[in-house]
Amino acid sequence: MTAIELAKSGFRTFATMRESEARNRPAADALRDLASNHQLPLTVIELDVRTPESVKQGVEAAAAAGHLAVVVNNAGISIPGSIELHTEEQVRAQLETNLLGYHRVARAVLPQMRERQQGLIVQVSSGLGRIVFPTQGWYAAMKFAVEGMSEALAYELAPFGVELTIVQPTQYPTQFLANARRYFAAMLSEADDARKRDYEAQISLTQFGLQDEPGADPRDVALAIRELALMRVGTRPLRRVVSPNPEALQGINTDLGAVQDDVFNGTPFAEWRAAVTD
Repeated sequence: MTAIELAKSGFRTFATMRESEARNRPAADALRDLASNHQLPLTVIELDVRTPESVKQGVEAAAAAGHLAVVVNNAGISIPGSIELHTEEQVRAQLETNLLGYHRVARAVLPQMRERQQGLIVQVSSGLGRIVFPTQGWYAAMKFAVEGMSEALAYELAPFGVELTIVQPTQYPTQFLANARRYFAAMLSEADDARKRDYEAQISLTQFGLQDEPGADPRDVALAIRELALMRVGTRPLRRVVSPNPEALQGINTDLGAVQDDVFNGTPFAEWRAAVTD
């Protein structure tokens, strides 16, 4: 959806996905057909954020068409459920995509952005990167890590003229949420009976929490990213909340931003902080 909105705005857009010629072929073909029917500058390319070589090849394919002005990191999976119910393998699967995948993509695109001294990286985080709910602990852990890594990266990129914005959506009725329901069911099928019995009440709460949020339009996230891409250099915020009810997250961002200001005041990093302040 984000790729479509960017292409509609005139950006030469590359929509990346893994297994674009296999399991995800129907989705890839649907994007190709839409681009063809509406004459949109959109190309689908293979990129699996879990594999450094795939990231390298995907970035090279996109860069061959010209410089990369905007890169959106939004790959993600969620395997909800109580912390103890997760196996180490299930935790690592989320880590590979939700955190290390973001690092791989950023590391692949930044050399040319730094060389040109311009560019925008959009890191799609989550409201769960600020507010923690039971049964969402592992996903929150990944998003808290994305928040910390991304804010540090924003400061580090300021001297190079490269901008970074963290987008914080809340729950939207997207394929991501549908996948989370599927992953949760698969996790339960692998969990031992004793733990499932002891966590029965929390399992019910998890299932309730995976319902679509009323009034949430998934297009809101794509439109927010498009808005960021179209903003003038130097005017983009460090964070952008996308939610039907944004007040709580905005309040947290404001309060923690004030703490960052106090900590950085009088240090060599104050100038970098000023360059990325909301």
